[in-house]
Amino acid sequence: YIGDWSSDVCSSDLKKAAAAEPEPVVEEPVVPESGSGTYIYPDGARYEGEWQMFDSQSEDPDAPKKIIKRHGQGKFIEADGQQWYEGNWSADAMDGQGAMNFRSGCRYDGDWQANSYHGSGKYTFPDGTFYEGQMHNNMIHGEGVYVDSTGRPWKGTFYNNSGPGLTEALKR
Repeated sequence: YIGDWSSDVCSSDLKKAAAAEPEPVVEEPVVPESGSGTYIYPDGARYEGEWQMFDSQSEDPDAPKKIIKRHGQGKFIEADGQQWYEGNWSADAMDGQGAMNFRSGCRYDGDWQANSYHGSGKYTFPDGTFYEGQMHNNMIHGEGVYVDSTGRPWKGTFYNNSGPGLTEALKR
């Protein structure tokens, strides 16, 4: 009670003290550091797969502190559905094992590094011819075999998408 007291008796100006209301505790929503799901881009393209939160590299003070990037297994499909990549992602880059279908009808299956085919893989052309072997920064480069439209294999060392001095591989 709030009021005056005299000889252990409260005065006539007695008021009941309002119970102190605790300040509401506002909890920030818990945002997971990683997960999986589907994201549809404004142009209609979509990503289905795993993602992870990363620290923003922006120097803009109004930019978010964390951003979501494709990370882990997933599939990105262009809006028209004709071009897609399915495989491993690392911080929004195609990285590791994966396959890509191109609008042109070409297809690449193999190793990726920082959005480039890099390592070993198979590049198939629309006419069915293909190269299988080493790749370097999106180029046929290193030891490999090219199989032409007649089914004849040509083996050798390739340099920057060309194969000088290739020899016909013997069929067994």
